[in-house]
Amino acid sequence: MLARGTRSHGRVQWRCQEPDCGQSVSISDEALAKIVNRRLRELSQAPHLLTAPEPQQTGPDLDTVRLQNELTLALNRGGESPECIKSLILATAAQRYGQLPDPTRAHKLERLRTQLKQGPADADALSALLTTAVRAVRLAPEKTVALELINGTIITEEKEESA
Repeated sequence: MLARGTRSHGRVQWRCQEPDCGQSVSISDEALAKIVNRRLRELSQAPHLLTAPEPQQTGPDLDTVRLQNELTLALNRGGESPECIKSLILATAAQRYGQLPDPTRAHKLERLRTQLKQGPADADALSALLTTAVRAVRLAPEKTVALELINGTIITEEKEESA
């Protein structure tokens, strides 16, 4: 994670916030914006790289299992009030629903890919590309910029790498 700062001479410095890094890069905001814009334009020319990451299939968490067990016990006992049973059912359903993968990002990415295939990218499309498809913007000491996509692909000056 980089943080922006200025020195006493007014030059912009980007400093790494990792405790063991301490690296800093001196680059103006305009130059950085220009390089990032160039990377985004390169990415817009290759919409096949815009793929959503595979959703991770995980089992139910401990709270979901606990609620399911409470519901099963309450139904087996039979002496619980209907309001208690109803609240357990709703709590269990809400907990399970909360664990479903969110398809919104994949849907936005698909719409953006279709838009980029139809024609050249405008400023709005590049902005959407940055907010939807890019996980991180990496700035190297050589003042080069790489885009890390949400699917793990890294877009650099030379080529794309798969992480």
